[in-house]
Amino acid sequence: MDFSSVLNLLLLIFGFGLVIFWHELGHFLAAKWAGVKVEQFAVGFGQALLCWRKGIGLRVGTTKPEYERRANELLKQKQETGNSFPFAEARNEEHRLDLAAAEIGLSETEYRLNWLPLGGYVKMLGQDDMNPNAASPDPRAYNNKSIGKRMVIVSAGVIMNIILAAILFVVLFLWGFTTPAPVVGYAQAGSPAQRAGLEPGDRVLRFNGDVMHDFGKIRLATALAHPTEPSDVVVRKPDGREVNLKIVPIAEATEGGFLQIGVGPSALLQAPDELDKLPAAELTPELSLLKGGERITAVNGASLQAGATDSDLNRAWSQFDQAVQNSGGKSLELTVQAKDGSTRQVSFKPALDRVFGSAPPNIAGLQPRTVIEYLQEASAARGKLQPGDVVTRLSADTETGDAIEHPTLQQFLKTVEAASNANTTITVDVLRNGEKISFPKIPLAVKIQSLIGIDRRGLGVGMDAENDIALIAGVLPESSAAKAGVKPGANVVAVNDTPVQSWIDVFNALRAADRAKPIALTTTGANGNETIALALSQTEADTLSRMRFTHGLPLKERTEERKTNNPLTALAWGAGETRDLIVQFYVTLKRMLVQRSVSPSQMSGPLGILHSGTLIASRGPDWLVWYLAVISANLAVVNFLPIPIVDGGLFLFLIIEKLRGKPVSASIMTATQLAGLALILSLFLFVTYNDILRLF
Repeated sequence: MDFSSVLNLLLLIFGFGLVIFWHELGHFLAAKWAGVKVEQFAVGFGQALLCWRKGIGLRVGTTKPEYERRANELLKQKQETGNSFPFAEARNEEHRLDLAAAEIGLSETEYRLNWLPLGGYVKMLGQDDMNPNAASPDPRAYNNKSIGKRMVIVSAGVIMNIILAAILFVVLFLWGFTTPAPVVGYAQAGSPAQRAGLEPGDRVLRFNGDVMHDFGKIRLATALAHPTEPSDVVVRKPDGREVNLKIVPIAEATEGGFLQIGVGPSALLQAPDELDKLPAAELTPELSLLKGGERITAVNGASLQAGATDSDLNRAWSQFDQAVQNSGGKSLELTVQAKDGSTRQVSFKPALDRVFGSAPPNIAGLQPRTVIEYLQEASAARGKLQPGDVVTRLSADTETGDAIEHPTLQQFLKTVEAASNANTTITVDVLRNGEKISFPKIPLAVKIQSLIGIDRRGLGVGMDAENDIALIAGVLPESSAAKAGVKPGANVVAVNDTPVQSWIDVFNALRAADRAKPIALTTTGANGNETIALALSQTEADTLSRMRFTHGLPLKERTEERKTNNPLTALAWGAGETRDLIVQFYVTLKRMLVQRSVSPSQMSGPLGILHSGTLIASRGPDWLVWYLAVISANLAVVNFLPIPIVDGGLFLFLIIEKLRGKPVSASIMTATQLAGLALILSLFLFVTYNDILRLF
């Protein structure tokens, strides 16, 4: 871990401490307003590391013994002199001690930093979450205050966290927050966005009436949208026209069950400067095409729109994407310009993009072989497999592990899963630059987690579909190819007498074919040539017409600064962001617990929050402030859930007390508090387990 990572971690921990402190400050101020004696104001749990008390100062460990000793010394002096006023009017011994301490300048409240910084508390006289019998007869006790005042005290922490989130957002927008632009970079084939007419270069202006300030807002608005009713989306096309679209988001299993419309952010036609710092082992063929800072100025000799205005950038991206789509998968010649003004020509081949949804890569039901796209840092296959390797044979190294020739992506995943379940290795044969190479007994070294939380290990590689050789690795069940009797293992050599070699050729020929009559698909395999009549379904034909090409080039993220000099505008933005976060939490909780459309494995605990926070903080101080605002808003929601032991549960008990005219019995309070504690601990263990699976 380098110095910057350590610094980000320390800043994050300090920020968490601030969020917790602010929450407890709400309880503290409300308790003081209500006239409740506050014995401790603590950040963290467990034994005290450092304590401060007015009149005593900073101490290692608690100041309580010294507080009591000094107060008792004064009482003893008063007794010896016979001057006990005003202590004679004390309500009890504890009150007498507090009066004596106050006379010598000691505060009744101890401010503590405890050794386990995972929360905090305000310890009030007559209130203990786990001990209902802590009620005190003292009028200064929490339990002796009115229900209204107790409601204010209980809810004050949550209110303060909401206020803090809004304040942080206001500071952020006055300072300036760099975010991904709300411009569409691509719309996946067959996605709700593509079907509705959303295209690359479109700027999303409003989603269900809400202004889209950045691309993250589009994702959030999609997640909060109604799952069956069309969402109203207003976009500005690259030519300046504003268009109203209707889009129905879909819950996508591969994204944890969250609603999706199938779009990604736009980029600049420029390579990031950091590209030159990547190790050579991590450079895929696409990543090797450009150098850091180089800018694409023309495609096949056609100049792209120059300029840095929003309209220029939108038009340039739209033109570039259109050139990729019109390529038909054939090589494109790019003119790229370096920082010093020099230019050079770069040639690259677009590839077919994946179709929206959970269906594996296929063309009219025909599945290509698997190709290695990239290798994760922790993968044991690094130094063996390389990006671009075509997998020709795969087997789990078990007694019953049968080898699969030319595995599809689904077969690849199932084989790795079988090896993981058997705690064994896998053997992979690949085709690399025309040469067959075998890599036996590769360990599964990367720990992964499925959507249902199963702990397994993976190979740690990214996979894609082969483009170059049209070998049929598999046939989707119920597809027109399966119904026509197409068998895996053969190469497609012709479509309607048009010779084909690659899957790009097959795709172009199928898309151009007359669908009013069956398509003649000619294959060659062990039994020689065979021609099969293929009658595409309407769904397959529609998918073919919508399939897109992708470029895979390393391009710089397109960002914009969200900033205002008007404090009222910043306040309105901050309030809106806080509201959206709170609504998002409740909607996600509903879909997770009630509708079961979102996987619980998406939840994170302290480890996950710290890990995500350090990554976000590395993007800059503005992103750290944003993350702390998110944490503060989420803390407010979590604390006000109707779970015994948290603020929401305590507030619920106060409502019951108001309705019944008397408090809930101590036995019921104790039982529910223990149940709430068990629930919180179970949830803590579950999310921590999720974090460990994701991180280690």
